[in-house]
Amino acid sequence: MDEFRKKFIEEATDLINALESSVLSLENNANDKEIINEVFRIMHSLKGGGAMFGFLAISEFTHNLENIYDEIRTNKKSITKDLLDITFISVDHLRNLIKSDADTNQAVQNKQKELLAKISSYVNEKTEIVTEENTADEQNNNISTYYIVFKPNKDIFDNGTNPLFLLDDIAKLGNSYPVVRAKDVPGIGAIDYTRCYIYWEIFLETSQNESEISDIFMFVEDDCDLSVTKISETNTISDLRFVELLNDADNGVIFEPEEINAIIKSLKKVVEEPQSIQNADDKIKKFSKESEITSIRIATEKIDIYMNLVSELVTALAGLKLSTTRLADPDLIEITENIENITDQIRDNALSITLIPIENTVVRFRRLVRDLSADFNKSIDFQTIGTDTTIDKTLLQIITDPLMHIIRNSIDHGIEYPDQRVKNGKSPIGNITLRAYRSGSNVHIEVEDDGKGLDVERIMSKAKEKNFVSQETPVSKAEAIKVIFHPGFSTVDKITDISGRGVGMDVLKRKMFDVRGDIYVETEKNKGTKITLKVPLTLSIVDGLLVTLRDKLYIIPLTSIARIKDVTYKFLTETSRNVAIIDNKQVPFYMLRDELDIKGDYPEEVKFIMIKYEGKHVGLVFDTIIGEYQAVLKPLGKLYKKHEIISGASILGNGKVALVLDTNKIIQKFSETSNQ
Repeated sequence: MDEFRKKFIEEATDLINALESSVLSLENNANDKEIINEVFRIMHSLKGGGAMFGFLAISEFTHNLENIYDEIRTNKKSITKDLLDITFISVDHLRNLIKSDADTNQAVQNKQKELLAKISSYVNEKTEIVTEENTADEQNNNISTYYIVFKPNKDIFDNGTNPLFLLDDIAKLGNSYPVVRAKDVPGIGAIDYTRCYIYWEIFLETSQNESEISDIFMFVEDDCDLSVTKISETNTISDLRFVELLNDADNGVIFEPEEINAIIKSLKKVVEEPQSIQNADDKIKKFSKESEITSIRIATEKIDIYMNLVSELVTALAGLKLSTTRLADPDLIEITENIENITDQIRDNALSITLIPIENTVVRFRRLVRDLSADFNKSIDFQTIGTDTTIDKTLLQIITDPLMHIIRNSIDHGIEYPDQRVKNGKSPIGNITLRAYRSGSNVHIEVEDDGKGLDVERIMSKAKEKNFVSQETPVSKAEAIKVIFHPGFSTVDKITDISGRGVGMDVLKRKMFDVRGDIYVETEKNKGTKITLKVPLTLSIVDGLLVTLRDKLYIIPLTSIARIKDVTYKFLTETSRNVAIIDNKQVPFYMLRDELDIKGDYPEEVKFIMIKYEGKHVGLVFDTIIGEYQAVLKPLGKLYKKHEIISGASILGNGKVALVLDTNKIIQKFSETSNQ
């Protein structure tokens, strides 16, 4: 049963996220019936699934909340800000209810009682809305009759499902008339009590639509055959003559649509050519909408295992290619090339599976903007562009919090209050735009606002006051941008729950370095600020340059390389303070043999690799370059955990290990050392 509870938690998480997204949409479209019905359906699904899998607190809570939206659907209540506030708090509470300690967590239980009291109070308020439009809606909200065929798989009990509970839920939608079909039940000696042998044909009078009826079976859709067909726009089965005709039907009948229509029209014609139970599946398919499974849910652990196996395959292929080259066998070469083509396709497919759209996190950003704009009494229009851009799922998890912090800063420090914006000739409504796009093997995510921009003078004044920079440091935009990333820096005098603690931008920058990414800030006074996160598409495979320092192999990510120059060792030794003149430009550099304490003489000619770092170029000196190499990253384990300049390792085709260097951390580390 634990397995099925885990499955429910996964599905409930998706439903709660969808609920939050729908409520956010409802806030700007309060009269949109489709959104209101969607909110109601999600709550109904949570209620049914919660009851089925033992999450009774969720079932009880969503049942009460569902009642409010049911009254809204029937025009007895209207959407208000207070209701939306309660719903958003309820969404957060539902996330707590699916946690493992929800039943024993006193704070969660107290919140449950508090919210249920608020919801009950709201339900009891007499706020019926009666307008000409609503009256017309009610007149159009006629009762219809549906014909439902529900045929559970024989093993449906294995996942803890009780089909009778589903029949109860159907009955709650209106007036139902179920017909039990038991032709498949074996003799008493052959019955297995763990199997389900019966199925049901159900006639239902309800004001609900097909989608809402089908939602009841959401959690068993893979464990049954189901069809839902509207057969009349009237409440047909309330007529006793219709019931009598159904009672006269054979025990194995699944009614044909034309036969049902004939009964409805005349209420006299008995079903004439009953079909056998063996043809049930074909008729169910005839009634139901044709559909194909286009996606399946896969545990992230399985995806990680798949990626590791693909990594091993890529490494094994590299070894095979070396052996093939050495043996020079034409047949073996052809086979190896075929395997290489297949491996490339498998690798690309594996990478695509690990990539998910940034859109998956946008609901959190919208919710943050909604809540904080209300707290600050600021009107903000939040727009997203290119959020269908995909990125590694692990990376998305890592950068979500930094993006939340950037958006929070835009609202708190960037966007002005409405009256100030009007004085500055702006619209009273501030704008924040999140934009994402691919560039080569990187993903760029921008957060741009049209606020007041960075106050360079104030930032530098605070920095000098707190000795973050010297008094001689020039007051410039570039220096101010450097300062805001200094640990502990803040211009806020008063500490609040939102800002002023001096923890944020420095942590954000460190997180970017941890994932081989970078961060850029552009700002213009009274026009706004744009912060760009640049991160690799994936963390598992790196397009790199294979280099050497004496007999040791290293890999540098290609995305960090600006240029490569051949220079002599003598030329570098004659420079002043490790600054070389390359193409008439001063480029600081580090002799990595010296910095890494690798003994031995330098070759006469070395490779001067210019690395992009904070908008500048910094040189790293290596012995030789072997060539480009697609590295499959492997973790180094606990022994190398403290070596921050090494982000991982890759096994080469010949079995040797090459260390993957984090160039940002190398430059940062050696810069700090040289300044001490």
